Amino acid sequence: MHVVGYQPHIQFQNAQLPYWISKMDPIFFNDYRNRLKILGEVNQDLYAYRSDPLLGYVLKPDYKREVAGYSSVFPVANMPRWTLISDRDGYRIGLNEDRIKKEGLPGKSIFILGDSSAFGWGVDFEDTYGFVFMEIINRSLKPGDILHRIVNRAMPGISTFDGLNAVRRMNDIKTGDRVLVSLGSNDHAPASMTDHQRSLNFKSIYGKIHIELERFLFFKMLRSSWISARISFNDETKRLVNRVSIDDYNKNLGSIFQTIKSYGGKPAFINICNIEEYTSVAIELTNSIDVPFIDFNKQVRPFLDEIPRRFPKKFIRYFDAYGEKMEENELYAVLFPDGCHPNAIGHRLLGEVIFEVLERKPWKVAESKGKTG
Repeated sequence: MHVVGYQPHIQFQNAQLPYWISKMDPIFFNDYRNRLKILGEVNQDLYAYRSDPLLGYVLKPDYKREVAGYSSVFPVANMPRWTLISDRDGYRIGLNEDRIKKEGLPGKSIFILGDSSAFGWGVDFEDTYGFVFMEIINRSLKPGDILHRIVNRAMPGISTFDGLNAVRRMNDIKTGDRVLVSLGSNDHAPASMTDHQRSLNFKSIYGKIHIELERFLFFKMLRSSWISARISFNDETKRLVNRVSIDDYNKNLGSIFQTIKSYGGKPAFINICNIEEYTSVAIELTNSIDVPFIDFNKQVRPFLDEIPRRFPKKFIRYFDAYGEKMEENELYAVLFPDGCHPNAIGHRLLGEVIFEVLERKPWKVAESKGKTG
């Protein structure tokens, strides 16, 4: 039984969750179960993805969706809407990407490899730090210089284990291309098993049989019904592990940088929403192999007083949505209420910082390395 285009759903309370999440860790289910119990809704962008054997999931191909709603431990009702647009491979692009491809204008690329912060979760593509960095570079060029384009290969939820798998296929990186890497927040996330063990399970005989069965709609319908029933009462407590151990994080990140350099690319590490232990590993590693390290919180903090003047419309819009958080901590002027993801102001400031560190003042790279702010 197979019907092209149709996918069953995971039913919980009054929500229909997309089938692709059935392949995620049970902890993922518990998270959304708790959100649904408290808020009665989940993030709308959940419905913009599809299963992917490499990263777990990517955006649906040639897809566009305006996203409303915000679901986290700090629910906010009137957040600004944002737009998701994907290319044929399921990666995020901007409004003018088709024109750029047709005209073939840029000869250099800036690659973005990372998780939801690098992806630009919650903001329009043109507000992401990678896009802002590209804009500033292109404005600074002299007549006749080669323009740059942005290639965003980031995806929410990925770890360095996923990132290493992805970068090994990024052979479109050319000599001299910048590659901005931002990974870590998902590596230390709790899970029932490590990313490596989950990958081994998929490659086992049982996993291969399961993949074959996934081709049949009837099997998916049975499985979605079973999961819908199980998610409703599954309150068991399991021994949790980090998705990627601290030692594997160090190895994976080192291999990612090495692979980028083997293509002739120039890696830089952008530290966002990374706990201190994993941040320390990233600092030590980047110092040892001369890779620039830029910490988001530390680098944008000096600009907080300028935000109301420089970004009045965005600041007022965010303040209206969660001003009480900003009054508690001034960093919320550049962060969403979850205290992790940069908002549009944070992205724009970070794009400027990246330009200053990597292009205008490369001799000051070492000064950006230190404890996360």
